Amino acid sequence: MIQAIFWIVKEFLQFLQRQLNYLSWDNLMDIFCYIAGFLIVFDFDDCQSLTGLRRDWQWQLGAFTVTLAWLNFLSLLRKFPFFGIYVLMFSDVLQTFLKVSVIIALFVLAFSFGFYALVADQAPFGNGWYSIMKTFVMTIGELEYADLFFADESGGNNTSVTYELSTFAFFFVFVIIMPIIITNLLVGLAVDDIQSVQENAVLQRLAMQVELNLSVETMLPEFVRRRLLRRFEKFYPNRPRSIISRIFSDEINLTNDLTEGTESDTEILASNQV
Repeated sequence: MIQAIFWIVKEFLQFLQRQLNYLSWDNLMDIFCYIAGFLIVFDFDDCQSLTGLRRDWQWQLGAFTVTLAWLNFLSLLRKFPFFGIYVLMFSDVLQTFLKVSVIIALFVLAFSFGFYALVADQAPFGNGWYSIMKTFVMTIGELEYADLFFADESGGNNTSVTYELSTFAFFFVFVIIMPIIITNLLVGLAVDDIQSVQENAVLQRLAMQVELNLSVETMLPEFVRRRLLRRFEKFYPNRPRSIISRIFSDEINLTNDLTEGTESDTEILASNQV
C-alpha cells in the first residue's frame, strides 16, 4: 500500500508538471495499475484483515491488473534497441487488426446466428453468446467437425444434426470464408505491416528515446540538468566492437540505414546523369 501511494503521488506530480502532455496510454495504464493494486490489498473489513481473503471483485480485478501490468512492461521494452522492433511490429499489426475488426465481427455475427438457428440443440451453440464465442474460435481453425455434428449424447457416431443438408452446406460456406479467406487476409496484412516497420524501425525507436529523454529532463530541476548535461561525446567508428554491443546498439543499424540511403541516392543521381 505504501509503494502504491508513493507511485500515485509521483504520477500526480507529473500530471501537474506536464498537464495535458501527461495523458498517454502508458501513463493511464500506470495509474490504473497503482490504484487497482491499492484496492486489491486493502482490507475493507476485519474478516479480510484476519484471514487475508479477498472479495470476489478484488480477485477479478487482480486478474486484469496483473495482466495489464505485464503488458505495460512492453511499453518500456520499446525503448531498447534489440527488443523495440518486435514491440513496434506487434503494435502496428494490432492497429491493422483493429481497423478490419469491424468487418471480421460482422462475419462472425452472421455465421454465429446462422449456427444458432440450425444447431441450437448443441451445447456450444446453446445460446446467442455461446454461439458467437464458438464461431469466433472456429474462425482460427478449431472446427471440431466430428464432435459437433456426429457425436450424439450417448457417445455414438450417429448424426445429431436436425437439419442435416442445410447445416452441412452452411458449414461448408463457413469453412471457405472464415478459416481460409479471412485468416489469410489477416496474415497478408500482418506481413505487409512488418515489412514497413523493419524499414523505419531504427528511426522510430530513436524518436521514442528522444521523447523519453525530454520528458525526464522536464521533471529534473535546473541545477541537476546542468550537472548532467553532456557537452560532447567521442565516437570511434573504426574501433572493433563485440557481438553483444552490435546487437543491442542502434548506432550500427542507423549507420547501415543512412549508408543504404546514401548509396540509393548516389545510384539515382548517376542514372540521371547518364
